[in-house]
Amino acid sequence: MHTSIVDTFNGLPLHVLVVHGAVVVTPLAAVAALALMRPSWRTRLRWPVALALIVAWLLVWLARASGEALQLAIKDQIAVNEAAVSALDRHITFADRLNYVLFVLVVVAVLFAWLLPKLPRAAGTVASVVIAVLAVLVIGLTAQTGDQGARTAWNPDGSQEYSVDQ
Repeated sequence: MHTSIVDTFNGLPLHVLVVHGAVVVTPLAAVAALALMRPSWRTRLRWPVALALIVAWLLVWLARASGEALQLAIKDQIAVNEAAVSALDRHITFADRLNYVLFVLVVVAVLFAWLLPKLPRAAGTVASVVIAVLAVLVIGLTAQTGDQGARTAWNPDGSQEYSVDQ
């Protein structure tokens, strides 16, 4: 059997470990990007925000790569469960969207950080609004991706009730 760096860690699927970092760091980096809306903070925060977004994208990339490895490892187990396959497909769709939008946000934020000293104030404001819109999309897609991933793992067909009757 072939294993790669994105398969397992200490016997556990790497995906279930890495997603925790992606789910925490990605929204935090996106919220930090919203701070660029404030003109007096832009100069100081532009590079830390760009770096935080790069780290977030790397975590999302690793989560996607390790998720693909996990999908291959369990493909025979889930193939018999149509609800699990459908739930996994939705999770992958959200993860792909998150990856693309976050990558665009990273590119825009790095360009913004690099070009900010040369930009007129109005252009900096427009760029920060674009960054804010992308950041809000990233926050929403992170929530959707994580929620669908949890549903895929714990309740793919929606039939399981986890609340305790009082």
